[in-house]
Amino acid sequence: MRSLVAAAIAAFLSVPAHAQPAEEPAPPRWYGWQIAAADAPLLALAATSLDGGGEGAYIGVAGLLVTGPIVHGLHGEGGRAAGSAVLRVLAPALGVLVGSSTGRGEHEEGDSHTSIEGAAVGALVGYGIALGVDLLIAR
Repeated sequence: MRSLVAAAIAAFLSVPAHAQPAEEPAPPRWYGWQIAAADAPLLALAATSLDGGGEGAYIGVAGLLVTGPIVHGLHGEGGRAAGSAVLRVLAPALGVLVGSSTGRGEHEEGDSHTSIEGAAVGALVGYGIALGVDLLIAR
């Protein structure tokens, strides 16, 4: 009889007094600051290297193409990483095409800008759009 009472007490003590609610997943955290922090020095390197030999510009631009996808990937967002990679290539490329079509070839007095300047501005605008989308989807 004692063993039956002991078993009943053990069974009673092992049942929780009230059911524990299931833990709700934490709300997603915005990690766009990490993308911006990685892009900022690369953008500065690319911008300040254009007047010299240009090697720094190549490194900066190459880095700008991969930082967003890498950060998205590190957060387990493979689809966002792929979208970021595509957008970081296509948006500046489209900007170059549109920007270069607005110039007039060689710089002459009275011209507003050359094709090269237009292409550079277009690439910068395209990159800005890609970065903005990256920052918006970083959750």
